[in-house]
Amino acid sequence: RVLLRSELVAECGTSEQKKLYVERMLNGTWGGTMCLTEPQAGSDVGAAKTTARKNADGTYNIRGTKIFISGGDHDLAGNVIHLVLARIDGAVPGTKGLSLFIVPKLRVAADGSATGSNDVTLGSIEHKMGIRASATCVLNFGESDACVGELVGGIENVGMSQMFKMMNGARIAVGIQGLALASAAYFNALEYAKDRKQGAPMNKWKDPTAPRAAIIEHPDVRRMLLEIKAHVEGIRSLLVKLAMHTDKAHMLSGKDDDQAAYHRGQVELLTPLVKSYGSDQAFRLCAQAIQVYGGAGYCQDYPVEQYTRDSKIFSIYEGTNHIQAMDLVGRKMGQAGGAHFQQFMSDVGAFIDANREHKVYGEAVKQLAAAQEGVMASAMAVLGWSQDPAKMSLIPLSANRFLNMMSELAVGWLLLDAAVIAASVDILVEVAEGARAWWGHLTPDGVMLDIAHQTGPKARGPGTPPRGLPALQLPEKLPSPEIPHYLGWLNYWSAASARALGFPDAARDAELLSRARRTATGGWVVRLTETPLDLDDSVHRDILLRAYARFPEIGGRTLP
Repeated sequence: RVLLRSELVAECGTSEQKKLYVERMLNGTWGGTMCLTEPQAGSDVGAAKTTARKNADGTYNIRGTKIFISGGDHDLAGNVIHLVLARIDGAVPGTKGLSLFIVPKLRVAADGSATGSNDVTLGSIEHKMGIRASATCVLNFGESDACVGELVGGIENVGMSQMFKMMNGARIAVGIQGLALASAAYFNALEYAKDRKQGAPMNKWKDPTAPRAAIIEHPDVRRMLLEIKAHVEGIRSLLVKLAMHTDKAHMLSGKDDDQAAYHRGQVELLTPLVKSYGSDQAFRLCAQAIQVYGGAGYCQDYPVEQYTRDSKIFSIYEGTNHIQAMDLVGRKMGQAGGAHFQQFMSDVGAFIDANREHKVYGEAVKQLAAAQEGVMASAMAVLGWSQDPAKMSLIPLSANRFLNMMSELAVGWLLLDAAVIAASVDILVEVAEGARAWWGHLTPDGVMLDIAHQTGPKARGPGTPPRGLPALQLPEKLPSPEIPHYLGWLNYWSAASARALGFPDAARDAELLSRARRTATGGWVVRLTETPLDLDDSVHRDILLRAYARFPEIGGRTLP
């Protein structure tokens, strides 16, 4: 969050503001917040009552109360720099009359030294359902009429447009938060399901003397795990797609303006999907992970109950998910005369046309085509409602559902795209299994159950892949625990793509790039790790069965 605040000042601030604040916020010397919400003005930002009165020296006296301010007051940094939306005396009502101000907790001199209190006081700390490590505060500005702020960039009444320089990045970051917790919940639930023994296997369910089975052997547990896994991989794919568009927009700017505009348009279009779908699904998937544990998951002995509590805020902050849905149907789909939406649908359509008769995934591609037709028909219905005053209220009534439909179309497309690529190079990878699970979820239960029965280390014999995927022939007894194998490969476009996948810092990005090799398609392939495992262990054998098997020209060796 501090990063995004500092980037806003770097883009919109004066040269003096950039010099004084940006570096100190980036290196952690000072913290930062964004102060929008007020007791009477939550999503209705234009109803804000915080005021700004201009002083003779060009600064402003700020007065008002802001609530739900993350990191609003703490002793982890020497100062906290608040970005505050306020209305200058005499400005017009609504959002058009709001300006953005830099308001430090402590006043600062030109050299960055603190010169005393700036009349910013902590009203209270919220007692929350989750994210309890974050100090979410009520802040009072100017109770003693001594709170001074600087106008960002020296320009009045452009606070909302300045704020949105940061807000889109914040919304993408919320989608990444959702992915992170859903992924963590999946891996925790997966490990528990492998370890927890309860009940007899299905083929011996009437035998009370049968050995107890790990719960991952039970079909419904596998169904739950596979549903979480498919959604996590799909949301990750959506984030990487958005990161790729971001990178290409920057790369092509000034070189190919038409293509740069296309990629910028896709970033605009996909941002509400990433934020809303990623956050809604995170809460649902974390709750489903609790279900895998049963009663144990409801207890604090395991982390999934905290993940569930923490993830609920994602659909609320940085713009509620209904705001995202209205942004999609009310603004993003109509941008550039509807070109961005049409280009997205064209991209999906091109994939469908190229793979409709695919020998492995042809039927799933036909389901994707039906889904695309449904989304397009729904978009046309929304357009019709917008032109009929009697039906216009149907738009906000249906916006969330439309966003969900479009998100599932995008995720299903990207999972199938990955699966088709995997099949084309004759490899066996988890992402292909995830795609089959995703599209099985949209078909009758019998198909889903058929897929679920083919998953998990106990459900397949050695060398037996999920249906339709080529078998990786391994001997019953693998030779030696010292034989290295590759846990995976990553299609890697840039540092931004890696960050979207969860790599934590620039040093890790640099390490990955140093190990990258260029592929024929212009992407990057990176060897993530090479680790000896106990190859007699059934779980590790299952990992091997899912690993990439045929990249000798890149990896230097193949799997045994």
